[in-house]
Amino acid sequence: MGETKIKGQGLALYPLSHNLVKNYPSLELADGAQPEWFTAASATVTEEDATGEGLSDSPNERVIKCVTTAINGGVRQSFSPSDERLLTASQTQISFGVWVRLVTAGTLTVQLVDDGVPTQLGSIATTTTTGSFVYLEITDATLLSNNLEIRIYHSVNAATFYIANPMLNTGTAVAPWKPRGLVYRNKFVDDIVSTDPAVTTWTDLDLSTNTSENTVAVQLVTAISDIGTAGRSLWGRRKGSSAAQDDSTVIGFSPGGNLNIMTADFVLCDDGQTIQWSVGNSDVDIVRISLKGYWEWE
Repeated sequence: MGETKIKGQGLALYPLSHNLVKNYPSLELADGAQPEWFTAASATVTEEDATGEGLSDSPNERVIKCVTTAINGGVRQSFSPSDERLLTASQTQISFGVWVRLVTAGTLTVQLVDDGVPTQLGSIATTTTTGSFVYLEITDATLLSNNLEIRIYHSVNAATFYIANPMLNTGTAVAPWKPRGLVYRNKFVDDIVSTDPAVTTWTDLDLSTNTSENTVAVQLVTAISDIGTAGRSLWGRRKGSSAAQDDSTVIGFSPGGNLNIMTADFVLCDDGQTIQWSVGNSDVDIVRISLKGYWEWE
């Protein structure tokens, strides 16, 4: 059977996978912050609101902004066959598409790379168009034996460019864009934290041993008590977040002289599966945090 394909949107008469690109749009939706799972390569990389950046032709209200700090600087994202069930080294065909917009004149390049060697996979896609979004795609490349890496970079130092709607599929074409979904995994691990805290600053909690490499957020069961003083709180946030100790981050509360247990439904992790926790007062005498389950990229 032949195929029907529309350039730029990649419709085909054979199955294509869901989008494998992680964390676009960024789950934390924080303008000016580097989105997790995206690596800056000789560049500063932040997610921004398209309207705020003056991008009236953007295909998405959220965009990734790159400002290079060297020639061929840009952004990367890596995929390991050991973490991605749809990728099989030396067998899987892959295709990638993305919208790009150059502000600074030069050449923008999209490349798929086996980052163990490194070796280019398939062709490259380039544009020199400035002032409007352009769609670039690489189709029907084949994985080698190492991790896959998407690379998007600019030929000029101190150049600005934007990307939107990145789409990575297994198969020989690019599917219509959609964000990657999450899957919940039920896993209970008791008392990952069990302590009498001595400080009120944010403390790292590495959850990588009890979650997967693709974990996005965790569900926690927490316990907190104090010595007869009402209104003591326990807070949690993603490592790297600037969120404050307030109602938006509270994951436990003691009304006074009691051990209070509650479930925190959703605490974001960074891409190393680390969160941070803190208490507001040193008279808190018990903090316990247990893992109930976690969400990972589908």
